[in-house]
Amino acid sequence: MLLNGLLGYLQESKAEKALAALKNMTSPKVRVIRQGQEQEIDAKALVPGDVVLLEAGGRYPPMGACCKRPICKCEKRH
Repeated sequence: MLLNGLLGYLQESKAEKALAALKNMTSPKVRVIRQGQEQEIDAKALVPGDVVLLEAGGRYPPMGACCKRPICKCEKRH
């Protein structure tokens, strides 16, 4: 019975580590301009005033607002 408890504990420990690794892999990162500098941060760390840099094929958090200016300026970066 002691062996069974030990094996159950080890399996649960491994499962928790695997789950934590998956959460880190799926944590969305975004490139922003904050305080005049380009940075890559977690999407959870976005604050009002951050400018999110959009790229083709990128994933972006659903929060945020688009600029409501009549003329938008886009720069193509390579």
